[in-house]
This record gives sequence, C-alpha cells and structure tokens, in this order.
Amino acid sequence: TYVRSICDMTRRGDINRVAEAIRGYWTDKRAHPWHRIVKELSEKGPRVLEKNELEETAALLRDAVFAALDMLSLSVALNLTTRELLDIVLKEKSWRNGRREARAYCAQLAAELIAKGKLDYLVPSALERDGFGYLVPGLLQAQLDQLQSARPKLKDGAYDLSALHRSVLGRLLLRDFEVTGRALPEDDPRVKDLLEGFEHLVLEKELEQTERAVRPSDTAQVTLNGEIVEDTKPPETPEAERVEEKTPEVQLPLTEYIAPAEDLKKAKKASAKKRATKKGSAKKKTTKKSKTRARRKKKNA
Repeated sequence: TYVRSICDMTRRGDINRVAEAIRGYWTDKRAHPWHRIVKELSEKGPRVLEKNELEETAALLRDAVFAALDMLSLSVALNLTTRELLDIVLKEKSWRNGRREARAYCAQLAAELIAKGKLDYLVPSALERDGFGYLVPGLLQAQLDQLQSARPKLKDGAYDLSALHRSVLGRLLLRDFEVTGRALPEDDPRVKDLLEGFEHLVLEKELEQTERAVRPSDTAQVTLNGEIVEDTKPPETPEAERVEEKTPEVQLPLTEYIAPAEDLKKAKKASAKKRATKKGSAKKKTTKKSKTRARRKKKNA
C-alpha cells in the first residue's frame, strides 16, 4: 500500500523521496492521497495490523512528514498530530507554501514550549540543523534558569533532588554521578561531589551564554584571536580640504610639479604659435624653390 511504501522510505532514510511524494499531491491526488492517508490508517490499520506494528507504522509516518518538512527535531517535542500537520500543509496551493506555513506554525509552538519551561525533547543542535537556530538562545537560557532553580536543598537531613530530576541539565548531572534516587542523605559520600558538580555546571553554562551573546555574526570579520575587525577607514575628505592638509609625506599631484594652470595655458598658446610660424616658413621656402626652377627652364629654352 501507499502507507507501507512511505514507511519503507523512512526506514531507509530516503527523505527526499518522501518530500517528492508529498509534492506529488498537487499534481495527482489519486496517486498521492495524502489527504486521506492518516484517516485510512486509523480506520483500516487495526483490522490488518497488530498493535505494535500499527504503532510503528504511525510513528514512521509521523517521522516521514516531519523529516520531509525539515523539522524532525520537533517530531517528539510537539503535541501536534500527523493529521493536523498534514492539514496545514495540504490546504495551501503549493508544496512550497504549505511547507512554509507548517514550519512557521511549529516554530511558534516550540517557542511557546520554551516560554513555559517545557524543554523536554528540545535539543539545541537538532534545532540548528533544521533551521530553527533563532530558537536556540532562548532554549539555552531557559535550560540555565531551570537548572539554577533546581539547586539541591537540605531538608530533614537529606538533599532533595526532585527539582534536578525535572531539569534537562539536572538529569544529565545526576546521570554523570550515577544518582537515581530523589534524595541523598546528608552524610552520603556522593553529596560533596554532586554539589561541586552542580556549581561547576551552572558556571559553565553561564560562561557559554556570555560567550554566545558576544560572539560575532557569521558575516563579521575576525582576527586569528577572535577579535572583531572594526572599520577604521577615515571619512572621505573634500578636495579643497585635502589640498590644505598637505604634508611632506603626502605625494602631490604631478601637475603641480610641472606648472600652474595659467602657465600651462600660456605654454600651449606659445607652442601653437610656434608650429604655425614653422608651417608658414616651410611654405615660403617651397614657393621660392618653385620660382627658381621656372626661371632656369625659361633660360635654357
């Protein structure tokens, strides 16, 4: 069936073909029935598939749609059904418009989750990979705030770790120290290392946030030391001011070494007059020679 072929593409990781199949909906709905694919799976699936096979098929279909839209990073995090997502895409007039609308809507849902502190299944690197990098600073800050509020507190002779278990970064910390319980007795030998590890993790994340805040944009030029190259080129100086500010170190225009402008004009006129005089003299000499030849001819005759 069509659903099975889509699931096979997903298993192989052939997401480009899945995207092509969705694009085919706008050219041939009968060959690519995405508008009824989920409905048919929910209605006919239980009759022909075992429960675990049906669940796997639904999960593969969901991943196929999210991956084709380049937002696999949100597949688990968002409380959005596959059918709802397909409805957003297919109601538009083209795949391009549908993809844009779906991504914008899902990005809005992700931003709302971050604002509410619901950070589970939101991974910064995955968001950046899918083109949602603008959500990452807010996510990292929310993770840091969540960690800071989860500081272990001593209560009735034991440190309460419940808040750490609810924190994304806190769970990673507990895993590193192999702590699974919700509390640690005050005299437990792991308490000291755990508290020190907590302080180090908070400091590390604070430094990362600071570094990220001052990091230059991708288009900024930087030195080998990471310093931003500033544009120190002075503003353009008007020509008149440039002449007044001449110093021995500045090369002067070559015309100033030849002659002032008025002298240049006089020199040009004198040169033209001289050429005219030479031309007239040459003409007179030619006429004189012609007359001499004529007299000689007459005499010989």
